[in-house]
Amino acid sequence: MKKSILILLLLISNMAFSQKYSSFKNVQFKDIYEVFDYVHKTLYNDDAKTCEMKIKNALSNEYYIGEDRKNLNQKGENLLAYLKAIKTSDQGYDFQYCGYPIERLQTDHTYSWYNKNNSRTSTLNAQWENGFLRIASLDIVIEGRPDERKALARFSCTQTTIGAIVRGKRIGLSEQKYDQPVLAYNTETDYWQEAIYLGKSEDGFYNVEYPNKTKTTVTQIVPIDIRPGDLAYFLQDNELKRVGIAEVNNTLISLAASKLNMVVERNKLYFKINTYEAIDTESLLFIGN
Repeated sequence: MKKSILILLLLISNMAFSQKYSSFKNVQFKDIYEVFDYVHKTLYNDDAKTCEMKIKNALSNEYYIGEDRKNLNQKGENLLAYLKAIKTSDQGYDFQYCGYPIERLQTDHTYSWYNKNNSRTSTLNAQWENGFLRIASLDIVIEGRPDERKALARFSCTQTTIGAIVRGKRIGLSEQKYDQPVLAYNTETDYWQEAIYLGKSEDGFYNVEYPNKTKTTVTQIVPIDIRPGDLAYFLQDNELKRVGIAEVNNTLISLAASKLNMVVERNKLYFKINTYEAIDTESLLFIGN
C-alpha cells in the first residue's frame, strides 16, 4: 500500500513538473527587447532550474543536435552549465546586475546591457527560425575579482532610473500610428528627441521628421510616455542642462531644477537611456531647435 502511494506521488510530481515547464516551449517574442526582457528576468528572479528550462527553450537550433530540439549539443550544454554556475553563485547575476539594467546597445538582432556600475556588459543576439525569434548567442559577463565584487556590493541600483526611453521600449510599437509623435534615437549624438513618425523605411528602420523639419531615417523609436520624476536634458544658451520633470500637461512640460524652473514644449527636450551619464553639450548643437 505504501509503495503504491509513493509511486502515485512520484507520478503526480512528475506531471506537475512537466506542466510547469511545458509552457516555456516555443516561447514567442516580437522583437529583440522582449528576448532581452525574458532572459534578464529569469536570470534575475527565477531559481536555477526554472532559469535553465526557460533559456533552453528560447535557444536557436544551433544549440541542439537536431531540429526536433530534444537534445542539446555540446555548445548548448556548455552554455547551460555556465548559466547554472552563475545562478548558484553567492554573488551571481542578481548581485551584479540591477533589476532595471541600463541599455548599452540595441539593434534589430542584438541587445547589450550594463551591470550595476557599468564596468561589465552582457550581450545577446537573436535570429528568426521557422517563425520564432530565438537566442543565437548569449554572453553573460560576471565579475570574478574580489575587489570589484566589493565595489558592486556597495553600488545601489537606486542610482539608475527606468526613465522615458526604457518605459517606451516596454510599451512597444505594436499600436504606434503614422504621423504621430515618438521619441527617436539619433545615433550621431546618442540622444533621443521627439519626432513625427512617418512610417517604416525600405531597410526596415523608421522614417521620422524632427522639430526643425529635418527628415531622416533612424534605427530606433519608442512611444512617448513622459512622467513627473523623469530626467531629461534641455538646451539653453548653447549649454545642455539636466533637468527634472515636475509636471506633464499634454505637450507642455514643467521643469524643476536648482536654477531652472520653467514650462517648455516637449519637443525641446532630449533624453538618454541612462540619464545619469555625463552631459555632452557639443555633440548636440547641430541638431537645432
